[in-house]
Amino acid sequence: MNIFYDLDEDNLLPKNLIEEYWQNTSGKFTYHVQDLAEKYKRTPKEISSSISNIYSYIDYGKCNACDKKNIETVRNRTRAGQIISNEYYHHFCSSCREKANYFCRNLSEEDKKIVWMKLAFKYKLWLSLDKDELNFLKAIYYLKSWNRIYHELILLDPSNIFKILFKLDSMNLIYYNKNDMTGQISIKMIKDLQDLIEQKLI
Repeated sequence: MNIFYDLDEDNLLPKNLIEEYWQNTSGKFTYHVQDLAEKYKRTPKEISSSISNIYSYIDYGKCNACDKKNIETVRNRTRAGQIISNEYYHHFCSSCREKANYFCRNLSEEDKKIVWMKLAFKYKLWLSLDKDELNFLKAIYYLKSWNRIYHELILLDPSNIFKILFKLDSMNLIYYNKNDMTGQISIKMIKDLQDLIEQKLI
């Protein structure tokens, strides 16, 4: 994941500082702002304020739905983190997300999730999964119950498997639901996706 920026002549920060501010590995930033402040003899506030005036953006390529460029502007690391952690930002541009959210405005939370799951299926978001993520998606279908998924898969590598589980949910390929009252967990998948897995087409 790369964050790009456009510099103009009025920029007050050294290019190296800006590069180091945005430098990251999988969304985890390399340098603390305080360390950069000490290195470049600036205050953290001065760095944050100056960065916010630079046009910086994450380029996710083309929107899966409309094929237009999918660019998300970022003014600081906090906003970048919010975008990175929301998988649907990676696949749909702001215009398409707004249309879907407007369509869902009067729906229940579960019905909203179903709409997004249908969009995830329509635009084949599973194609962006790596091998482990895709295999886990298939395993969810075959194991069916949360009890089996938990004991046969998650317990093998809890931190990594939970990370994949929540990624699939945030991509709307599955619906992970935990009942706040009972603690009971269920995972749902739309029938169209189940059929593809059953037919071994993915």
